[in-house]
Amino acid sequence: MVLPLSKVPPEGCDFAFDVAANRLAGAAEALVGHDPIRVTGRAEHEAGGLRVRGRVETRLALECSRCLGLISQPFDSRLDVLYSRRVSDEDEVELSGVDLAVCVLEGDAVNLFELVREQVLLEVPMAPLCSGDCKGLCPRCKANLSAGPCACPEPVDPRLRALKKLL
Repeated sequence: MVLPLSKVPPEGCDFAFDVAANRLAGAAEALVGHDPIRVTGRAEHEAGGLRVRGRVETRLALECSRCLGLISQPFDSRLDVLYSRRVSDEDEVELSGVDLAVCVLEGDAVNLFELVREQVLLEVPMAPLCSGDCKGLCPRCKANLSAGPCACPEPVDPRLRALKKLL
């Protein structure tokens, strides 16, 4: 969704839209989600730019990074971004801590889809786990070790193999 600045009245406006999870494909391979991403919020003129506050909600379907089992978890993230026009064309500009939360407004519209895409990618865990004590898969037989031990023999250190013959 593109929000033109000219369409935002002086008192601000509310917005709500859904984004299909498959539109994020290629950007987040771990996302297997099929639920739409619900975006709600408000846009207001502020400091010569546009302040966008809102919420991004969906249900994510992720793969556990250890056992590859599917995990379904709620996703609820807050948005608060100030889009401001470029103040200076200088090569180097010193930024304060407050300036780091400001996005440069290119053109006369804000692409809310890109904002949502960025928010989802930043908030999704890099290595999701089905549980904190997930043991993962056996490297030899690929059995799920969280379900129980596998039937693989204990590995013997090749340096100690000669000693095993003596026992």
